[in-house]
Amino acid sequence: MATKAILKRQLIQITHDIWTLILLIIAPLLVIFFSNVFYLNHIKPHTAQWFFQSGSLLCVLSFIFPCLTAAIAMLRDKKLGTLELTLMAPVTRGQVILGYLIGIGIIFAAQTLILLLFSIFIFHWSFSWTFILLYILLLIESITAIEIGLFIAACAKNPLKIFLYMTVIIILQIINWGQTAGWLPVISIIIPVNYSVDSVTSMFLHGYILSGFFLNIAALIVFCLLFFTLNIWVLQKIRRV
Repeated sequence: MATKAILKRQLIQITHDIWTLILLIIAPLLVIFFSNVFYLNHIKPHTAQWFFQSGSLLCVLSFIFPCLTAAIAMLRDKKLGTLELTLMAPVTRGQVILGYLIGIGIIFAAQTLILLLFSIFIFHWSFSWTFILLYILLLIESITAIEIGLFIAACAKNPLKIFLYMTVIIILQIINWGQTAGWLPVISIIIPVNYSVDSVTSMFLHGYILSGFFLNIAALIVFCLLFFTLNIWVLQKIRRV
């Protein structure tokens, strides 16, 4: 019941303002459209670089918006005192996190599907049954992003810290660590978007699913479980306070 109540509250808060909902859908589509017009059109289509850049754009957008929305949702509940009241009720912290995760996740499951379909249309990608696996990959990435956003908001004590943390997180996601020098490529191990980009690019270049695809999905699932556990730990500290 607690999970259902939190889930319902998140859905109402996001869908209550129709313009917010429209922006969540339209904003990433506009980014893809203008990136294609002003940048990707100057790269030779269906080359390794073109596939990498277009795939990276899709993966980064599938991460940023869920992460930001989750952080704002948690921050709002902390400021209003809703989170503290919820934690005082006879609920487990896992139920609280699950409520946020499902509530926000439903919105972004739809957004991810729209984003993927729009990308296929704009970039003229050709897919068969691999479309389903690509959607699952992006969906798991979005869930990971939601949990990271919740973790950032739960740890931060004021909006400024959330802004600073989110800036660092977003910058880390958009850097192509694989092409950096020295020891820097090692950082890609802890960057969730890196696993999505690797899978999407490999799928485009080879035209079929490689074994690494499922390893990347497994890595994203590990991130999900890790941040789910960390969120429970952080909420435990809030509850004690």
